[in-house]
Amino acid sequence: MKPKTPNHNRLIQTVILLFLATGLAKGQTVVNGSFELGISIPDNNNIQLNAVDSTSLTGWTVVSGSIDYVGSSRWQAGDGSRSLDMNGSSAGTIEQIVAGFTPGQSYQLFFLMAANTEGGPTIKSLQASIGSTSQTFTFDGTGHSDANMGWSERTMDFTATSTSMTLDFTGLQNSIYGAALDAVAIAPVPEPGTMSLLGSAALVCSLGAVRRRMGRNTGI
Repeated sequence: MKPKTPNHNRLIQTVILLFLATGLAKGQTVVNGSFELGISIPDNNNIQLNAVDSTSLTGWTVVSGSIDYVGSSRWQAGDGSRSLDMNGSSAGTIEQIVAGFTPGQSYQLFFLMAANTEGGPTIKSLQASIGSTSQTFTFDGTGHSDANMGWSERTMDFTATSTSMTLDFTGLQNSIYGAALDAVAIAPVPEPGTMSLLGSAALVCSLGAVRRRMGRNTGI
């Protein structure tokens, strides 16, 4: 794949700014989505957090079971240096109340998923839920290891029914070796008319870049 050029990156940034300017990108924010903020992780590089715990992991509450809070010395994080194993000594559930939604607006939940490959089963599962929308996700740990977790993105579409909604993740393994979770985020899904506007803006930016290059090449 051809690497992105600086001009390409500036174009993307311009389109994002235009998207923000439309007013559709509201201020919903997942607090500590990459789990970088929380209590100190000991030298063995993970610590078990048990329900009910609303203080150890900034922005999140462990509402049932237990999870492992994992540092990068144990395994490769998906983003930053910390991540979660959704099974501690039992399957765990974490939740956060996310604010800033526009009721009726479509959104997409994003997160990175991998597997604790230190024990079976090979295929690990977790459930993501927000409002009345819920979905089960799986990850096949075959060929992966602590040094090469193989993190991959998962997404779930939902429609906001309130300005604040509860986001949950639940481990689904009957094992101490669960699904790994990192880099949780939510973004609004633009309406078709907005997408057309953004496409037009991107085209204008591209044409402007082409004209500037032509001007440099011809001395105009």
